[in-house]
Amino acid sequence: MENDIVTKRPFLILIVLACLLFTGCQPTAPTPTPFVPTQAALVTAVPVQPTTAMVETDRETAVMPTNPPLLILPTPTGTPVPMPTLPPTPVDTQFHHLRFVTEVGAAPQDTFPVGANGIVALWDYTGMNPGDFVQRDWKFNGARWLYREEVWDKEIERGANGTVTDVVLYGEVIGGLAAGDYYLDLFVNGVWQTGGGFTVLPRPTEEEPGFNNLYFTRYANGPAQTSFPAGTEQVYAVWNYKNIGVSDVVKREWLLNGELWQTREETWDYFHYGPDGVVSDVSVYNFEGGGLSSGHYGIAIYLNGEKQLENSFIIEP
Repeated sequence: MENDIVTKRPFLILIVLACLLFTGCQPTAPTPTPFVPTQAALVTAVPVQPTTAMVETDRETAVMPTNPPLLILPTPTGTPVPMPTLPPTPVDTQFHHLRFVTEVGAAPQDTFPVGANGIVALWDYTGMNPGDFVQRDWKFNGARWLYREEVWDKEIERGANGTVTDVVLYGEVIGGLAAGDYYLDLFVNGVWQTGGGFTVLPRPTEEEPGFNNLYFTRYANGPAQTSFPAGTEQVYAVWNYKNIGVSDVVKREWLLNGELWQTREETWDYFHYGPDGVVSDVSVYNFEGGGLSSGHYGIAIYLNGEKQLENSFIIEP
């Protein structure tokens, strides 16, 4: 029995050692190392410097008529806008065939008579999209004068293709646009599209426009009279004029026996009368019932709101 014990003891020792060796060789689970992320770069807004000068906007029209024939876009709120530069020739222009007329449907002109007012700028357009940014830059005698901008189809629905007919240039006061050279550049999204201009002719002289030498006559080219016989059917008022423009306003007030009788106000018919000459086609008349009533007749003539002439005559009883 002792031999058996001796024989088994080494074997047990080997088993114990083997178990210990097996247990010590097992891999130990790694302890994770905390990861410190790199700090992310901060993203900040960087102001973009404009490539061109910033300019204040200006208005396109000054005094509007009571019932303007065409719409003028509202003046911008004063936010500075960059002025685009002019390339030699734009690619795929969207604006073309710019022309100037006195009214839609009239023949285009490059010169207009003294006192012209309400000049309409027309141009054709293609390939426009809602939201396109449109700029109109007016120059007068070579210097920047008026500026307008709009977002396409925001205020007025025009569509992709067509003709702009609602841009009108007015003068600041009665008497029309100042004499000189006007030029309009058109831009779409900062790219120059087309340009064109016209000239408003000056008055014949530097003198103020005016009337003089008012008298009355029984015939258009007859002698001056201050008294006419009973039964006279027609009496002409004749006067000279000088330096009158196409937009000057003339008013005539007729009086009968000291009371206002008739009033007539109209824009000067430049294409009929021209700037200088003699008015000989204004008259009062009564071709029925025995002619003009007897009494004291008078007339006051105004030019642009200022009285220029006054005179009177008598129809005898």
